[in-house]
Amino acid sequence: RRSSDLQRWRTEVEQDIQDLKACIDEINQTIEQMYTDPRLVQVPYRLHAVLVHEGQANAGHYWAYIYSHTSKIWLKYNDISVTESSWEELERDSFGGLKNASAYCLMYINDQMPHFISEHIDAEIGQGLSDIRALPPGLKRYVREDNWRFEQEVKEWEEEQACKLPQMVPAAVSESEDLSSAPDRK
Repeated sequence: RRSSDLQRWRTEVEQDIQDLKACIDEINQTIEQMYTDPRLVQVPYRLHAVLVHEGQANAGHYWAYIYSHTSKIWLKYNDISVTESSWEELERDSFGGLKNASAYCLMYINDQMPHFISEHIDAEIGQGLSDIRALPPGLKRYVREDNWRFEQEVKEWEEEQACKLPQMVPAAVSESEDLSSAPDRK
């Protein structure tokens, strides 16, 4: 009796394993089909930036990888440092593992909208220049108005700061205040 029970359980477990493998294959096939579905590939998006966090939920360090479409390289923006990077480094930093770092935001751009990819390069800094002429009219108007408001805020702030600064007038140093002639104290 015991032998037949063990045999029955073994057969049931083997069948469960086969059912699970078939289910996994079906899920994998569904995932693969998802990326070839014509309704989902109408707009060709490309990865443009990856934001990475290292640390805990309440504290840590952030940096970003941004793809330079004109130079065809990944750039790593880490505080004041901007360095050339590689896809391998981006992957290593983005998937966690040995370090407590992982990507928390992926940004994609529409590959068919050329105004998202700058073609104008500043020779001095080697970075793309934004060209407001490439923006749609409504967005162009919004950017101009927002820039004007920002310039007004900066002017107001500078005026406020100028009022707060004490008038710095150099005081004449009298002989009694001249420390160079003071006697040595031992």
